Amino acid sequence: MVVANNFLCHMTPPTAERCLRNIARLVNPGGYLFVSGTDLDIRTKMALDLGWKPVRDFMKDIHDGDPSVRNDWPWEYWGLEPFSKRRHDWKSGTPRCSS
Repeated sequence: MVVANNFLCHMTPPTAERCLRNIARLVNPGGYLFVSGTDLDIRTKMALDLGWKPVRDFMKDIHDGDPSVRNDWPWEYWGLEPFSKRRHDWKSGTPRCSS
């Protein structure tokens, strides 16, 4: 299990993507990568590029698990929007993926 939490958000998108690609190499086959604090578009692109499979168990609970980012939506740049199954990409936007 590898955790990348609340530091990629301070990087430019290209730098965050390169860093996340390097971090992803640390995950063993069948392992897990937990990512928080980075742009959802970057996480989604990485998941598609690297063939990650979302772990959907407790998805909403995981999404809402950090009140420090949930409570700041939409007022702060780090704020995380509410979980919504109405989004077309809600199944791919999970914050944890297995390799």
